[in-house]
Amino acid sequence: MRQPNAAQLNFTPDCYAHLKSIFDTGISERSFASMKRGKYCCIQLLKFLENVKIVYEMQQDIKDYFTPSNPSWFRKLIGQRKHYEVTEANIITMKRCIDLIEAERTKRKNAGIKLSAVQMALSKAHENLSQYKKDSHNIKLQLEDFYRWLDETERHHKSRLESLCASKELAATVAKRDLEYYMNTALNLDELRLKELHFLIDEKSISLVETQVDIINANEKYIRERNARNFDSIYDISEVHGYCVRLGEVLSTLYVLQNDWTEFLESIGGLQFVNDLVVSS
Repeated sequence: MRQPNAAQLNFTPDCYAHLKSIFDTGISERSFASMKRGKYCCIQLLKFLENVKIVYEMQQDIKDYFTPSNPSWFRKLIGQRKHYEVTEANIITMKRCIDLIEAERTKRKNAGIKLSAVQMALSKAHENLSQYKKDSHNIKLQLEDFYRWLDETERHHKSRLESLCASKELAATVAKRDLEYYMNTALNLDELRLKELHFLIDEKSISLVETQVDIINANEKYIRERNARNFDSIYDISEVHGYCVRLGEVLSTLYVLQNDWTEFLESIGGLQFVNDLVVSS
């Protein structure tokens, strides 16, 4: 079964009891048959409440399928943010590595020890750091572009809703004026025409309210998703940075040892003579 992209409805016991009591009275669409004004609105409201009641009662049997859904952009943003954090962690690691290699170079220089192995290790570390900084800069630019695209998309959506709301406000106003004009100018009021005009007012008003609700929901969604994108407030990676510092200490030793080992092998003629040293000792 495919999980729905919807949140579970949560009602208090009093709220559900009140909702249930509405239908315990036996109310139906026929209850509004004699209404002349607002009939359509009442029927739509009744259908809405009926559907809410059905959904609330059915969801009790499938609670496991109501899980929070993520926006379509969330997975892509997570991937880009992960790459950025990895490059930042590599930069912290390599900076610590360089600091310790430079300290080792100073120590060997003061002791009169050959510096070529340390210098090669330092050159490799600086090369890696330069690459990590370049990667971090490029990923940061991609993140900024993606954030900018998200903001523009959300603003465009809100702008379209606001324009639609303005046009529907005008349509509702025109419908009310049509009724006023008819009431003031008609010599003999036609009951059918009056029902038609009242229906148009109800229809335009309901459509306007629906769009206003869409705007409220869009604003709430905009705030909710902006908070979801604020990774700095969601998690703390300072502990990870502490591990990066310790990793830098290990790498500094490894880089130097690798070059010390290479120089040692060159000094004895190659790897094949290591066994001779073991035997002679």
